[in-house]
Amino acid sequence: MKAVIYCRVSSEKQVREGHGLEGQEKRCRDYASIKGYEVLKVFRDEGISGGLTSRPAMQALIKYLRDIKLPEVVVIFDDIKRFARNIEGHFELKAMLMSQGAILESPSHTFEDTPGGKLVETIFASVAEFERNTNKIQVCNRMLSRMQLGYWVFYPPTGYKFIKHPIEGKLIDPIEPTASIIKEAMEGFARGILHSQEDVRHFLIQKKFPYKGKTVHLEQVKRILTQSFYAGIIDYPKWDIKFIPGRHKALVSIDTFNKIQEKLFGRAKLAFSRKSDHEDFPIRGLALCPCCEKPYTSSWSKGRNAKFPYYRCNNKQCNLSQKNIRKEVLEELFSNTLKEISPASQIINLTKAITSDIYNKRMEQKGAHLAGLQKEIHKLDKEIKSTADKFIQTSKKAMQQALENKIDELETNKQPSTIFYKT
Repeated sequence: MKAVIYCRVSSEKQVREGHGLEGQEKRCRDYASIKGYEVLKVFRDEGISGGLTSRPAMQALIKYLRDIKLPEVVVIFDDIKRFARNIEGHFELKAMLMSQGAILESPSHTFEDTPGGKLVETIFASVAEFERNTNKIQVCNRMLSRMQLGYWVFYPPTGYKFIKHPIEGKLIDPIEPTASIIKEAMEGFARGILHSQEDVRHFLIQKKFPYKGKTVHLEQVKRILTQSFYAGIIDYPKWDIKFIPGRHKALVSIDTFNKIQEKLFGRAKLAFSRKSDHEDFPIRGLALCPCCEKPYTSSWSKGRNAKFPYYRCNNKQCNLSQKNIRKEVLEELFSNTLKEISPASQIINLTKAITSDIYNKRMEQKGAHLAGLQKEIHKLDKEIKSTADKFIQTSKKAMQQALENKIDELETNKQPSTIFYKT
């Protein structure tokens, strides 16, 4: 009997680290050797979900069976879970393979064309689908929990990459020089040095911003300017995660980001853009309702003889019976909670060391930047002096006019906004 082997793993990590495919192939080859089958070819789907039926290697296998035109060929796979991860896909692929003369066999399962055998096969396929759906829910729940803690879990935005942290796992970290270009563009737009989105687009093009495609478009500029992630904020409304502080390094301040939104839309984009550090209610916006998990608001309530401070939940859909909480009660709970979660001294020392290192690097970058500006100004001064000497030496009006225009242009280039744009 002739045979082919089919192997599949569902993640890129398994492909990179070599876990799964080699083990599956060895088990299938050992099975073929025991049965006395001649293995013609091995088909491997690398990093492909078992919920898909249109997999590259599986489609290639079906085409291969069609091309060789043998009456019977054994298709060996390690386990039903490697074959398919849902009931419909399992029997759809089985029908497609059997129409090309395939006989399905596995070291882990015996296929029997009997009512009992079909029932067992259906149960195993159902279990594979159940495990896949359960794993999907568990993965989504873990991703949701991690995002609620301020960690980004999806593909990194432009200017960032994933790195491995010894304690916190996968973290987002800026990529240079892309991150610095984004920072410079956003701050320039917020301060009015870059007046329009078109100015930002030209700035990015001049800086050779590494965007996918031939050039930078205005839509891409707007996407950068409205991306709260660059201000250190996690915002994912699809999972009801709205503007929470991220655990990644911000490229610009929240104040800078809000200035950009006000310039673009006439209003700040962040939900907590209004002053939240009110001296009477210091934890307003930080404390959440235990029922609906919406931020508490606060106010003074007028009593018979005096005013009393309260935090309250204003969510009309919230089922909490007691909406108001006395200021001193909630703030005491908040203070006690902070004491319980105080970081260890090692973490504090590490944070101080990292912060100091970042500050020193920033100061070095600032010094280098200022040195570059001074060099540029010195160069322009020399060129202005040289042009002025030529102006004095010539008597031709046309030449004098041209030299005067050049001096005006050089003086304009000495302006801070122009030098910022060039450097």
